Amino acid sequence: MSRKLIITGLIILISFSCTSNKVKEADAGMDGTGVADADADADGDGDADADADGSPDASADGGCKWRKMYEATGDISALYDIWGSDPDNIFAVGFFSPVDPLDDAVYTVILHYNGISWNDMKVAEMMNLDSIWGINDQCIFASGSDLTEMLKYDGEQWKTISSNQMQTRDIWGSSENDIYAVGNDWDYNYDAGTLDRTGSIFHYDGVEWTRIYDGGMIPAGIWGSSSNDVYVVGQRSIKMEDVPGEVILHYDGHEWTEIETEDYRYSVDIWGFSASDVFVVNNNVSSPVDFIDSTVRHYDGNEWAVLKEGIPEAMEKISGSSGDNIYVTGRAVDSDSGAPQDYVTYHYDGYLWNRVELDAPWEILRIWTCSKDEAFAVARNVNSKISLILHYSCE
Repeated sequence: MSRKLIITGLIILISFSCTSNKVKEADAGMDGTGVADADADADGDGDADADADGSPDASADGGCKWRKMYEATGDISALYDIWGSDPDNIFAVGFFSPVDPLDDAVYTVILHYNGISWNDMKVAEMMNLDSIWGINDQCIFASGSDLTEMLKYDGEQWKTISSNQMQTRDIWGSSENDIYAVGNDWDYNYDAGTLDRTGSIFHYDGVEWTRIYDGGMIPAGIWGSSSNDVYVVGQRSIKMEDVPGEVILHYDGHEWTEIETEDYRYSVDIWGFSASDVFVVNNNVSSPVDFIDSTVRHYDGNEWAVLKEGIPEAMEKISGSSGDNIYVTGRAVDSDSGAPQDYVTYHYDGYLWNRVELDAPWEILRIWTCSKDEAFAVARNVNSKISLILHYSCE
């Protein structure tokens, strides 16, 4: 099965350096001030010991630990995604709702880490952001899956730009004038008088977004290794019996072609390290919830193969710094109601998949990985639901 879509474009892969000054651990407030975190192993058991309040402050793995470096204070805050150009220049996005019961507005939150502390960038917008990605520290995009606008950062300020009525799910590109976004689009059905959801791929030339694909799929993720090696993954917009629900499109520099697949799960995200090291996450939650099954597959440049199957949670995102340093995050699902439960994280070291176990009552939502020895994550306290930012380092 092959479907060719004639689309032209130019994409060049941009990589980010992880060489930087040593990051400093701090529990910073919204004003950027705070007290440094210290994880003393008083009992010598190799694990992180409890804070003064009796709760552990990190999880240990051969000397490597996840540590809390920021905790939301003041108004109720929620952080959903994180991205950085280097360990001393990181951004986290989300929203906050005022404590005042008379104010039910939702305000944008964008935090910036400068290598010392986290600071509120005080963006005067009312957006619920859940995604951030950038070319460099002077070209960053932040969006929400329920928004038809997004924010663009030019190194000095955030500005609102239209996403041409598309609800953005993922972004990838090469330069400020060559950005691709995938997500949901809406068409008005005049016969039925309804808005129908479709999937689209848009291209941004530095001025405006233009739709370049409108087909029978709902895209969820995009990634590329070069201008002639780009992937978009998602699911078919209409379920068809005996037809795989997964859709993977590949761009070779001239046209988009649908890759043959026999997987009935839905592709939800894609990430790679090179043209011969590509990873796709699929999940399948039946309705009613009789089973939950997520799978990670790997492409070695010649063929796709299952790398991990039978994950009993609905995985959502994949990221990493190399083919042997990969994180997959997702959520458990209630078997009775189908409602999402706590977040879970798995790590792949090139040989084994291990569930990331945190000694504190935390759950990781999204991860930005710099190297095997360093990663940053937006997380939250399972009990209080207060948002956190964690730092993984090996000392």
